[in-house]
This record gives sequence, structure tokens and C-alpha cells, in this order.
Amino acid sequence: MKKCAVLIGIMMFVTEIYAAPVKQGIFDNVPKDDKEPQVNPDNSKKTGFNSQIEITKIDISPLKHAYGTNIIYGMLTTDGTPDCVLRFAPDGMAYLGFSDKDFNTYIYKLDSKMKISGKPLIKIAAKRFENFIITENGIALAVASWVNESLGTEYYTYFNHLYFRLYSMNGSLIHENYVVGCGIWENIGDQSYGGDGIDIVWTGDYYALYFTTYKKAYDGVVHESEYLTFLNPDGEQLKDQKGYDLRFPWNVSHSFRPHLEYYETEETLMMVTMGDAYPIGMAAYTHKKELENFYENGITKVIYDVSIEQGDNDTHVSIGDTMIVDEGMLIVADNKEGLSGYDLCMFYLYPDCTHKGPIWLTKTPNNFERLPKVAMYGKNYFIAWGEQAEWSDFKSHNGEYLGSSFTECYAMVVSPDGKVIVPKQKLDVHFRGNSEFFNYENGDIGWIDSTQSDQYFNLIRLKVAE
Repeated sequence: MKKCAVLIGIMMFVTEIYAAPVKQGIFDNVPKDDKEPQVNPDNSKKTGFNSQIEITKIDISPLKHAYGTNIIYGMLTTDGTPDCVLRFAPDGMAYLGFSDKDFNTYIYKLDSKMKISGKPLIKIAAKRFENFIITENGIALAVASWVNESLGTEYYTYFNHLYFRLYSMNGSLIHENYVVGCGIWENIGDQSYGGDGIDIVWTGDYYALYFTTYKKAYDGVVHESEYLTFLNPDGEQLKDQKGYDLRFPWNVSHSFRPHLEYYETEETLMMVTMGDAYPIGMAAYTHKKELENFYENGITKVIYDVSIEQGDNDTHVSIGDTMIVDEGMLIVADNKEGLSGYDLCMFYLYPDCTHKGPIWLTKTPNNFERLPKVAMYGKNYFIAWGEQAEWSDFKSHNGEYLGSSFTECYAMVVSPDGKVIVPKQKLDVHFRGNSEFFNYENGDIGWIDSTQSDQYFNLIRLKVAE
């Protein structure tokens, strides 16, 4: 059963990659767009959240990005291709990272109007963009390469080699580190990158990377799990006392949608993932920043048990998003209870690996509310999600993912104790399962909508009402 689950997971990646045709894209000498990008559309006739939204079009033509136009894309185990990411440097300037359809990586520094002007700050050929952060050390970037390998009589294409690159703020490469990867699992211990995204955090002393992998174990079966590893400020792999790479393949089986945050208040790494075998449930792991005796000093707990069965007794949890708040880590998730549909809930994870939750945010029979995202809305939480209301349509898609043609996006505001402050509203803008929400310096909420065209992104800014 495990082997079957692994191959199914791989095929999810295969389906996604082959669905995106590869075309050459070159950014030099970009022609000017005849139309000025849309900025601050007229909201005079709109109400609620939609009247608070401003849109800035970020034109990347003649490039075409790799993300398609799905309104929200997510399956049971993964949210698909890592989406484009917007980050702010300490000086307030914005940087945009994404992949084109050839799976080349680009990092652009945006101008004061949040537009692309000139050549990319960083371009990496034949490596897909996974994620990046900006610290006092520069730009920390994760990219992945893809390899075609024969596995018996089947052929798979997926992003199975992971690299970490550290750049200066002017785009000069400081160091590249090969993290993990293999093209085919021939020997016990062969391990590949899972290909469905990565979280990167900076603790002030080192980088921590958290992601999924596939590894050939001692039973001869390729198992899917998650992987935590560490790099120093220069981007070099940290070693343990025996000289081996300091890493922790935590071995939740199988690990879906792993998330990593750094809780600076108590200097604690906080992780959460969903397992469907060992254990079956939402599992959490916390560890103090100090890495001495790392393997002995972490705390692991299952914070929510589920029962993966057919029919009325089936339950499941998909982790939508995480965020550091005063108490620790906030986790927002969707939860399937039997055939009643998916509802939204949230948990608090504390530094000692205790938790609170689930705190239910919705209880709407036959509505399928999936993959919630979260950002601060003043002192409260802005929760956005994708929804499918028709059971027949949902059932025809095996009950496990949302398609683009029938999915709408909604949002609401809840208090830290889960009380609804602003009721559910339909959004005129969209996001993907791998989209990242953030807060501007003044508290406004932002994200990138990559669903409207493959030649531009919409930068969404939702003004937070006072």
C-alpha cells in the first residue's frame, strides 16, 4: 500500500508537469506594453472586501510563467507547482521570484511602483524556482532540477534535485549547496526531493529548510516523508558531531503539506505536517534554536488524529497555512468529517509542542471549503479559502481536490478565539493553493494572483479597515 501511495504521489507531479508545455522565454529587450498595467481599479460600486482591494499588474511578457490559470489548485497530498513569491528587503524594496514555462528561475527587483524594469537580478537556467527569503546575508534561494529516469517500464518527469543558493543583494552568487536528490532509487538510502515546495526560515544564526522527500528504505520500498536540514550564514551545510550533514528526516509517513516557522520570541523552530500512515493525523515538532544534541532535544506529538476510511467515517485534515502569532504558531486547515463536506478550523501550536484546537470556523454541511490562507487583519485574522458547493461536482473529482472551472474564493475575519468578526464574503480576486499571503508594513494584506494570465501577475493589496 505504501508503494502504491508513493507512485500515486509521483504521478500527481507527472500530470502537472506534462500539462505545462515548454516554450522558450527570453527577457532581454522587453517591448513596452501598449496598455498601462491596471492599478487601483474603480471600486465605487463594490462592497465589503472587494471595495478594499487594489490591483497592480506586474507584466512579465514576453515570458510566460509556469503556473497556469487555475483559480485554486490543490490535491490531497500537494498544492502543485510552487507559486511565485514576493518578498520585501529591509530597505522596503520588493523582489519577485518565479519560474517561466521552461522552468528557468527569475528574481526581479521591482521599482517603487511595483513594476519590473530592466533585466532580472538573478536568472538560473534549467532549475525551477521553489522559494526564497531575504536576510541581512542576502537572498537565500531554493531551486530544483528535473531529470527523466526510467523506473521499470514507466517514465516519470519531476523535480527531484534540490539546491540552495545564497546571493548578495546585487545578484552575485556567494555559494551554492546541493541539498538532496536522486534521479532513480536504485540503492537503499537513495533520496529525492519531493518537488512540491519548501519552507525556508532564518534564525539569526542559520537557515533551516523543510520539505518532502522520497527515500528508498531498508524494506526496499520508496517511502515519502519530510526532511529538515540546516545551513550556516554562508550557505554551507551544517555538520553534526560525527561530521555528517546535520539533518532530520523526521519520517512522518506520508508527509503532506509540511510547514515550518521560526518563533523568535522563544527561539523555537516549529513544524507541522499531515501523515496518513505513521502516524495518521496532524503531527507537530518543536525544537529550540540551539542545535547541540539536536537529535535528542526535539518534541514530537500528534495534535489531531484522523480516520482515513471510506464513507461516513472518513475524516481528513489538509494544512492550508501557518503564521507566527503572539502565542506561537497559528495553523489554519480544512477538515473533512465523513460525507458532510470540508469545514475550516484552526489550531495553536505552542513552543513545548502542546496545542489548542481544533477551533471550528465553519460548520456548513455539503459545502467544501478548502486550503485556507491567513494574514493579520489588525488584531484579528483574515482567512481566505477556495470553495465548491456542489456535491456532485466534488464527488466526480474523487473528493480530494478543487478544479479551476468551478471554484470560487471567499474570505472572512475571525478573532484569535475563532469568533467571526466579518462574515464570509465572495472575493473577485483569486489565489492558488501554494500562494503566500503577507502583510504590508502598514498592516494591509497582500498576495500574488497568478491565475489571470501566464504573461502577468496581479499584485493584490487589501486595505485593512480601521
